[in-house]
Amino acid sequence: MSSISTGQPAILLTNDDGVDAEGLETLRLALRGLGEITVVAPREHMSATSHSISLYQPVRYDPLGDRRYAVHGTPVDSVVLALNQILSRPPALVISGINAGGNLGQNVFYSGTVAAAVEGTFHDIPSVAVSLAALRGASFEAAGMFMRQMVSAILRHGLPPRVTLNVNVPFGKKHRGVRLTHRAHRDSRAYALEQDPAHRGPAFWIREKIQMDKVGDGSDHAAIRAGYISITPLTFDLPEPPSLGSLEDWIRTFPPLVVR
Repeated sequence: MSSISTGQPAILLTNDDGVDAEGLETLRLALRGLGEITVVAPREHMSATSHSISLYQPVRYDPLGDRRYAVHGTPVDSVVLALNQILSRPPALVISGINAGGNLGQNVFYSGTVAAAVEGTFHDIPSVAVSLAALRGASFEAAGMFMRQMVSAILRHGLPPRVTLNVNVPFGKKHRGVRLTHRAHRDSRAYALEQDPAHRGPAFWIREKIQMDKVGDGSDHAAIRAGYISITPLTFDLPEPPSLGSLEDWIRTFPPLVVR
């Protein structure tokens, strides 16, 4: 298990891009000083694994030093091991990311990044998934800066019970602000199969197509396209929509983000 508590709030970081991913390391460095940070993440790249959990083989992990652990399993495996084996106390917060690529609209149901955060919520721990809505190779600096602001706010104010926040940050040096959003309408998304000429037999790449005229006002896709950071509350186990009044109040306090 992790070492004895320092008295700071415990923060668990994970992802689906793998323990050595740049986005995860950027997040870890951005949050220094806010809590006792432990990284527990998949050894390998595990994108689009959704809420998969390993049931038919044992799940192993390797200590890497500096409170970092590599799990031979899925993002959800990583959270389960962290909460039940690796950490010496429950964390005050679970953050999954920073993912390389947005998790918007229907993609939240496929995302290992989002699933890892939802697993934290299932354990009644305030949890956030964060993604950079940009092509691979883009800088994670702005997303890291914003998450430092957000984590400070969550540690002060908390989150509504059983609500996971799904954060998407647009790429660029300046953002117009923050919007509380909903998932884009499912009709805005479709798949297309693109044949891979490198194979003789039937082989296809699955490509996503977004119809921006159908995403809907107030959606995550619309916010990102307009240059805003999108924060989407996700709920999976509530008979009625949760009250988000206090959440809306402190989200409005975030200033526009400028990366120098």
